[in-house]
Amino acid sequence: LNHIDNAKAYLSDAFLSVNKDNYFDQIISNVPAKVGREQLSIILYDAYDALKPGGKITFVTINGLRNFIKDNFKSVFGNYKKLKQGQKYTISQAIKK
Repeated sequence: LNHIDNAKAYLSDAFLSVNKDNYFDQIISNVPAKVGREQLSIILYDAYDALKPGGKITFVTINGLRNFIKDNFKSVFGNYKKLKQGQKYTISQAIKK
């Protein structure tokens, strides 16, 4: 997958189709804008549980969700970093401590 030998991609509704026994070094998602804030919060807590310590979560979101993601990354992960922001989208990252 993109010349990365140990990468796996999952087609899943959040974490419903992902083996809960797997723990990940990195989770990358283009988050749907219309999923709703409650569902986004659930996804974040599930992602936290699925990450190894030191694991990273990276979200691509529309700019309208930028502050929500910032606040929730800080709440769930204790940190937040904006990697890039364009006219329509923001790439945000947090690290599980």
